[in-house]
Formats: sequence, C-alpha cells, structure tokens
Amino acid sequence: MLDPLRPTSAAAPTVERPADAAGVRNDSEVPSGASRKYRLSALSIPRLLIASRAVRGLGQGMMLADFALYLKAVGWNAAAIGIVLGLGALGEIGACIFVGLAGDRGAKKRLLILGELLTFGASCLAAYSASTVALAAAALMGGLGQRSNGSPGPFSPSEQSLFANSSPAFRWGEVLSFNSAMGFAGLGGGALAAGLLIGPNSGSGHARIFRPLFIFSAFLSVVNILLLSQISEPRPERRSIATTARSHPSARQKESRSLRLLVLINLLNGTAIGMADLLAPYWFARQFHVRPFSISILMATVFFLTAMMACAMALLIARMGHLNLLLQSQFVSAAFLLLLPLIPVYWLAFIVLAVRYSLTRSPAGVRQTLTNDLVRRQNIALATSLNVSSLQIGQLFAPYFAGLLLDRGQALAPFFIAGSCQAAAVALYKRCFHEPSIDAECGAI
Repeated sequence: MLDPLRPTSAAAPTVERPADAAGVRNDSEVPSGASRKYRLSALSIPRLLIASRAVRGLGQGMMLADFALYLKAVGWNAAAIGIVLGLGALGEIGACIFVGLAGDRGAKKRLLILGELLTFGASCLAAYSASTVALAAAALMGGLGQRSNGSPGPFSPSEQSLFANSSPAFRWGEVLSFNSAMGFAGLGGGALAAGLLIGPNSGSGHARIFRPLFIFSAFLSVVNILLLSQISEPRPERRSIATTARSHPSARQKESRSLRLLVLINLLNGTAIGMADLLAPYWFARQFHVRPFSISILMATVFFLTAMMACAMALLIARMGHLNLLLQSQFVSAAFLLLLPLIPVYWLAFIVLAVRYSLTRSPAGVRQTLTNDLVRRQNIALATSLNVSSLQIGQLFAPYFAGLLLDRGQALAPFFIAGSCQAAAVALYKRCFHEPSIDAECGAI
C-alpha cells in the first residue's frame, strides 16, 4: 500500500515550480539541501499528528463505549445521561470558535497540549468521584463519552491548520483520510481495552468496574502530551497570487454562503449523531440485555471496521472523486439508520450498526478536505471551527430528547428522526460542496 504521506509520481500532479512548507507554489529557486530539509519536516509533523490522534482515540474509544454505561451504573436515567452528553458540547463550542478565530495567530501546538491537559483533568476527576457534579464537570471539561473520531474536539482547528501548513495540498484528501483511519483504529483499540479491563463476567450494575478506564485514559493523555511536544511548528506561509485573487469581494461572498450551508448541514448531522450514535451503547444494553463487555466488543468492531473503511476511502478518492464518495456513503448510511431499530435480532442489528457507523464516519477526511476547499488557506482554522462547533450545536439537545423518548418506551422514534435529519443533510451536500480542482489556492488536491 502506498504511503499517503510520501509524495509519489503516481498520486501527485505535475508541479513545475517548487513549493514552500505550506504547499504553496512560488517562483524562487529552492536549493536541493533546503528541499531535503523541507521533505523531512513535512513528513514529521503529519506523522506526529496522526500518532497523536491514534493515542487520543484509545482514550475516546473507552469513554465512548462505557461512559454512558458508567453513568447508568451510578443511577442516572436515560434523560439525565442525554442531558450531560448534550451539555458537554457547550464548552467545546465556545472553545472551538475561539480557537478558530485565533487562526494562525495562536501557538497551535500549545492549544493541542492544553486540550490533552483538560482531558487528563477530566479523567482524574471521574476516577476520583462518582458524584453528579464531578461527572458533569468531567463531561464538560474533557468531552468524555462524546468525541468519536479521535479528534482533539474544540482544538481541531489547530490540528487542521498544522496539517494544512505542513502537508502538500494535493495530498490532503489522502493524508486526512489516513489520519481519520488511525483515529478510528485507536477508538477500536480503546473499546477493546475497555472490554478486557472490565472483564466478560462483570455486570453493568457495579460502578467500581469502570474506574480503571478513567485512570488509563489519564495515562494516555500524558503520552499524547509527550508526543505533541515533539512538534516544531512551521512558519506561516507567504501569501500567493491565488490568495489575492480569492480575496475579491465576490469570492468572499461565495465563501460566506458556502460556510452558512456547511453550518446548516452540520446542524442536521449533529442532530442525527445526538439522537442515535451517542446513546447507541445504552440502547443496545437495554434492547438486547447485553453486558458491558459485549458492548465494548461491539463498539471495538465498529471502530476497526470504520478505520478500514477510511483507508478504503483514501484509495477511492482518485477513482470516484471526493464529492461523489461522500454523497454515496452518507445516503446508504441514512438508509441503514432508519432500518436499525426495526431489527429484533442482536447479531443482525450489530452488523447494521457497524456498517452504518463506518459509512457515516469513515469519510471524515474527505469531508474535511471539501471543507478546506471552501475557503482561502488562511481561513482553514475558521472553517474547521465552524465545522466542528455547528456539529456540536446539533448535539446539544438531541441526546436529551432521545433519552426522553427511550424512557417513555419510544425506541423507534430517535432513529427515525436521526435518519430523516441525515437524509436532509445529504440533499444539501451538492449545494455546499464542489469537487476540488488542482489549481485552487486553498483546497488543491
């Protein structure tokens, strides 16, 4: 398999002029020694970020599989769990908008490390106390049980800006897809580790069996801090002729319109995630009376399948194109979401959930590439913050309403509402996104 982080003649278009560290072409001559130095630097930062996402995914996988079950074990009902999962997005929205507005002016590495420190504190707090206030604070501070792709949550704009400034633009689709794949592989490993730490014979009513998960999550945050500290941030890129061209008022108006559509799409997608995905472990535990160990194995399988699907997405980009790949995968995913609650057999529901989840989440790198293409390079952090925060806003109240419906015996309604929202989002994709072109200043692929 080709390494998506190493430029190859087969995957890269012909570029007549050399490129700077941000992938922006310039007319100056670049000495061979400096070129070699650039290549080593360009490979180093993306690989460190990808390794960081894999480690972060381990902790998130444990929390996503078992945090809702832990809340259930300490006496929370479905509506209360939905409230804390929904409110956990509030702090992330504000922080994400702040990070996005800071753009390239802030120290991106330090912001990513700050995110890990918050996760470390949240994990320690949840391990130390099972009180309602402590667990609610942990969910708000560290996004426990909410983040589901190995991303740094509200600090995603810093991560994406680092990728944009250290990776060749024409490889963004492959690099970001591979980054997504490693995040989901980490989620799978974390969910599997959670199942092994809990043990196959443990019931879901004992809160103490979940405590080791929080301790391990805190340890992973320390490992990630050490990884991120090795990053040397590249210097801000020079403005190019293409950047000036896209600064025209008409270009800015088109950019603003696309971002507004992106926010609407993500509000719909966020609602779908909040109504169905965040409470999926709880729904399976209640619908089929399975133990936490089985839920962890289920989620691990789902995450590993998603990782493999994300790798496949990276290979299919050249054949199908970014937009067609996204449209087809999301359409099938919405259909599977409507089908899931109608299945009375555990193993069949398991298969449908796994395929549906992998189709929904695996194009994350493709979706981020299309988002990057909507704006000029210097606005990528802002676009990412709108992308992430609008997705979180859609999840604010959806888990609460889903929990209310489940508590009242309406097991089908959350999935039907979620499927309808996702289908509406798919219908809007073509109005917002377009297939990136090689010559685009920001989103050249």
